[in-house]
Amino acid sequence: MVLYTLIPMEQIFGEEEVEDEKKKKRRTIDIGGAFLEVAQVNEEEYEIVRLISSNPSHFLDARFQPGKKIGLKPFWH
Repeated sequence: MVLYTLIPMEQIFGEEEVEDEKKKKRRTIDIGGAFLEVAQVNEEEYEIVRLISSNPSHFLDARFQPGKKIGLKPFWH
């Protein structure tokens, strides 16, 4: 769902839900030209929050699907 609004997220989703998302450690990583914003779930695992790319084929690739959990080690070696 996409909301195009000027209303702050806290008023739409509630402050607790927004604060929980902000508490997660986030970083942006580059995988084959696709930039992924990921949030740390635990020490070894990240969850894809969003895909940042201008290549339409990246959005069709199941590996980059938001919500998918990925390991940290394969991307750093």
